[in-house]
Formats: sequence, C-alpha cells, structure tokens
Amino acid sequence: MAHAEKDRLIESHEPRWSSVFIWLGFFLAFCLLQGVVVWSMIAGAWWLTILAVLSMAHLMHGHLLAFHEAAHGSLCPNHRLNDALGVFIGIPIWAPNGTKSYGPSLRPISRAGFGSWRRCRSCSWAWSIRRCYFFGP
Repeated sequence: MAHAEKDRLIESHEPRWSSVFIWLGFFLAFCLLQGVVVWSMIAGAWWLTILAVLSMAHLMHGHLLAFHEAAHGSLCPNHRLNDALGVFIGIPIWAPNGTKSYGPSLRPISRAGFGSWRRCRSCSWAWSIRRCYFFGP
C-alpha cells in the first residue's frame, strides 16, 4: 500500500465532531417522530402512524451505527463524551456499558504511540455479558 493511501485511510478513520452533530440530528428527528406517532394514534390517522414507525425504524438503524462507532471510539473526538454518548445510545438496546466493555478499541490504532493492548478488555467484556443477561442492565 502506498504511503499516501495509508495516510488517507488513517485520516478517514479519525473521529470528527461532524459525526456527533449528524447523530444529534437523527436523535432529534427520532424524538419528533415519536410525538407524531402519539398524535397520529390519538387522531386515528393510522396511515401516518405506519409512515412514522417505518421512518423511526430507519433512524434506529442510524442509532445502531452510532453505537457501533462509539464502541470503537470513533464517534466523537472527546473520549469521555464518546463514552457517554455510547452509554446513552446503548441504554435502549440493553447494552449501556457497550463503549466500555465490548472488546478493544480501534482508537489506538490510528494514533501513534498507543498500543491496542493498552485498552483490551476481554475479561471485563465476558463479565459484562454475564451481568447484562443475568442481572439486567
């Protein structure tokens, strides 16, 4: 692989603030659609309910992608905010500790001087799975 291609690949995986704002827009649209669903069910507009639920399903897929990015440490440049957003996104899918416990982060790979061994949490990952399934979130 050429050096320029490798640099471009590494740079494209760096976390950016734009991804946080995109997710925030999806979250606000999701909250708005929840209000539309409640209103349309009260008003009896079943066709609007169906359209809103299908749109919410599409936005929930975006939330799942954002959770995945937060778990890898690439949703937000601020690491604490990245973990907080990951926990916030993970609560409805019963994975509130997802950014802390599910395997090694890819963030150290893109930054020189940090080894991926430093953030490997395979033991806490196994405990987190047991705790979630047996004791709840």
